[in-house]
Amino acid sequence: MINSKNFSNSYAKEKRIIKKKDFSAILRLRPIHKTSHFYLYIRSNKFGKNRFGIIVSKRFAPRSVTRSTIKRIARELFRHSYFFPYIDCVVRLYKPINIKSDPAITTMLKHLLRSELRELLKINDLINKITVNFNYITKN
Repeated sequence: MINSKNFSNSYAKEKRIIKKKDFSAILRLRPIHKTSHFYLYIRSNKFGKNRFGIIVSKRFAPRSVTRSTIKRIARELFRHSYFFPYIDCVVRLYKPINIKSDPAITTMLKHLLRSELRELLKINDLINKITVNFNYITKN
């Protein structure tokens, strides 16, 4: 029998960026990568864990169902990623994703979000950017 505590699908609280001061510190940096709707901010941390935060404002995703879906997809993709050195990662929506007259979530929109966030969090492309950013941050 498998112990469900060891194989939990939940996203642990210590792996989340929750506090405003943590978000502010990361957002002061320039975005490391950009897609058509999202910015990616990365900074090294000294917690020994990768931490993730996402900013989805009501202005760009007016329906709560859409905002929750974006957050769920982003968390899941980050949870299955592996980064070293340990980082704080923030994804921010900066362009409207849909309007109120459109349906809140469609299959096509989910595929679009998943592919765009997967492109944003590509490990192979980010390794060099992370190490350059990590070296810059540790010097300052």
